[in-house]
Amino acid sequence: GFYIWETGGKKIWKIAERVTNPPLSGKGILTGAEIPRSELWYDVRDIFYSTVFDMVDGNGTVMTFRPVGEFTCVLAGADPAENETLLDIPQEANGLAVIEIEKECLRNNKSVETIIIPHGVKRISGHAFSGCSALKRAILPDTLEIIGEYAFSDCHQLREAEIPDSVREIGMNSFSGCSDLESFRIPAAIRREKSDPGLSEGRLARVVVSEGVTELDTVPDGPALACCYLPASLRYIDRIVNNDMYCTVFYAPSGSYAMSWLTEHGIECVACERPEDMPQPEYIIEDGLEFRLFNGEAALYSCGGKAESFTIPETAGGYPVTRILSYSLVCGGERNSAVIPGSVRLISDYAIPYRKQLSISDLYITSPETELKPVCDKAVIHAPEGSLAQQSTEKNGNAFEIWDGETN
Repeated sequence: GFYIWETGGKKIWKIAERVTNPPLSGKGILTGAEIPRSELWYDVRDIFYSTVFDMVDGNGTVMTFRPVGEFTCVLAGADPAENETLLDIPQEANGLAVIEIEKECLRNNKSVETIIIPHGVKRISGHAFSGCSALKRAILPDTLEIIGEYAFSDCHQLREAEIPDSVREIGMNSFSGCSDLESFRIPAAIRREKSDPGLSEGRLARVVVSEGVTELDTVPDGPALACCYLPASLRYIDRIVNNDMYCTVFYAPSGSYAMSWLTEHGIECVACERPEDMPQPEYIIEDGLEFRLFNGEAALYSCGGKAESFTIPETAGGYPVTRILSYSLVCGGERNSAVIPGSVRLISDYAIPYRKQLSISDLYITSPETELKPVCDKAVIHAPEGSLAQQSTEKNGNAFEIWDGETN
């Protein structure tokens, strides 16, 4: 038979007898022979793939799709209406199933707060949603298999992105810069976790490695990471990074390989059969200071960019303040001071970070028993004579002044 396939204004000709040059007038040799659909598709697919089409949803968002097969397509781009907060991707477009979100699909959008990715999508490509500064929630389907590198990077307000069990690959730095993400789960389909999703900064307080993961090169880490669950299925752990710095408590089933490995390496661990049994960290703000609450204790997470000197309270949320977390003493002025209460046992590494500006310049430590880890060497440490803080400053090179606990 004689076929004409029209797409995107182009015509592709196919003659049963394999005529080399397609007829210009649309007339050809008719032999009565049938051409299988798969054979015809083989000849037209390259041009078909290069075409795109747009759809407009009820909110005025323009979505651009590109066919990638007889029955499937990918979302190539999205242009939400001005100030639109929702991107709800359809499961089908012009009868074609949506199976992928292409790279840079919605990069650097400033208004979308919620993204709903439909059932059937298998891949979110690199940088697909990176820099979406207003994004708070991403709903991911149970068909998703791959999250590309930097897919959600620099989505600073992202707080909800539950990784489904179907995901078998999480790309490098896929969640880097997601400083508001408080929990993260490594799904069972990954089996061996060797990529770094980039969650080394921010509010990440809880990590769960799912039952079924057998090998672990490392786990996400961060200054606020309070707890991490390791399953009974683990048979290999390469390393736990920065635990001396961040003091994470690990939970694992009694008698498991993970429990034995942690104990052997001198890392704090607690017997726990299910991740649901771990204490749940939470955040609160009191008097402009933000604290992480966990396991009956409070830790300073942020001083909220305070532009004046301030005193950290003995308690927060009804719990004693026992720790100053890394990177928490960043303020809004050039010379600020902070008073550390006697309840604090540990001031973590780089609680005063190495920055030329916006860090605490004078730190007053009330208790002689408060342990001080390395902080910015520009900061002046004030503490009782003979205190642990004085011993630390001698090692770290900070200026030290004896302080008897009286504030002016």
